[in-house]
Amino acid sequence: MTARRRAGVGAGGFTLLEVVVAMTILAVALGIAFRVFSGALNNAAVADSVLRATAVAESVLASAGIAGPLQVGDDEGEDGPYRWTRSVSAYEPPGSETALPLPLYEIRVTVAWDAEKAAGKGGAGRRVTLTSLRVSNEKSDEGTSP
Repeated sequence: MTARRRAGVGAGGFTLLEVVVAMTILAVALGIAFRVFSGALNNAAVADSVLRATAVAESVLASAGIAGPLQVGDDEGEDGPYRWTRSVSAYEPPGSETALPLPLYEIRVTVAWDAEKAAGKGGAGRRVTLTSLRVSNEKSDEGTSP
């Protein structure tokens, strides 16, 4: 019996095979967790880019007609990595047979950017478009006197 105890029959512990299997399972689980977390970080960066582009589009949309009266036409510019275009066109409501008392304009702002370029990498482009209707007070200014 003493010979068996010396050989480790009653000793506790893990065999080499059990340790290798446990390490393999751990490596697979950590690989999956890494992919999940890196995907979440990428989604957060894309959401941040979309939020910033929307803020640029809202700013360009709000500035339409501030410096002067609205005029039909296109305009473009840049704000950091974001390129914007603004298109102003006359708007006629569908089914409207009578003329409106004041001119109505449709303003469409599109902001385009490279999502990865905005995050410091190279890659495919994205875009955000906002559309609004604006009433111009051109006719009300004509008949008023100071």
